[in-house]
Amino acid sequence: MPWTEAKLNRRKSQLDQIQTPPDGGWGWVIVFGSIIAGANFAAISRCYSVFYGSLMREYEVDFASVAWMNGAFQAGYGISCPFAATILNKFGFRSVTMAAGIVMTICTASASLAPHLWQVQLLAGFIPGLCMGQIVISLFTAITRYFAHRRNLATQVLCGGFTMGAFVYCPAYQLMIDSYSWRGALLLISGIFFHITAVGALLRPLILSEDFPPELRNRIRRETKSFENFKLSGAFDPNNNKKANLA
Repeated sequence: MPWTEAKLNRRKSQLDQIQTPPDGGWGWVIVFGSIIAGANFAAISRCYSVFYGSLMREYEVDFASVAWMNGAFQAGYGISCPFAATILNKFGFRSVTMAAGIVMTICTASASLAPHLWQVQLLAGFIPGLCMGQIVISLFTAITRYFAHRRNLATQVLCGGFTMGAFVYCPAYQLMIDSYSWRGALLLISGIFFHITAVGALLRPLILSEDFPPELRNRIRRETKSFENFKLSGAFDPNNNKKANLA
């Protein structure tokens, strides 16, 4: 199906903005910002167990029941990851990361007010897991686009930051619980999650040559030539507010 004038102009504009991976510079800002976001993945998967004792006393349940909190997070993460590529292609890794950070913040803050255990597991476990699946894929996607020759180094630095999350956040979570109770701790953690939104803002999208395979470039040339011939034929009226279709 032929393209409209607006779509053709947009494609041509994107071709003019093609960049090469900087292999540094702003890419390192993204790497170290991503460490802040990625550390929360290790924190949730490794450190939520410090909440179990408080939850068992609050809801008068056994250990197996509260352990579903971490299981719900892992389930959400596993369900989300297979769909991440499609969602990123549709909305872009910057928008997805920022939106996921906002959802995690709201849900975790809401979990601090939950009267039932299943609500805590849903709001602080399953839904953050869905969001974190999108965030992790977004972070690694951004790294691969900003680095070519130093991609392995950047990825290793990012993975090292992931492991730092458990080392730093586990004692921090316990300190929050001791100082403010488990509900206050979840409220503080929701504020930490909001930093993911700020990290998402750092993920400036790049337009790379690999986004335009040869067949797409050839189609842009064909459509451009076809549209120019269409205008020369006299059938195109520039004063018409409706966009002409290349039918």
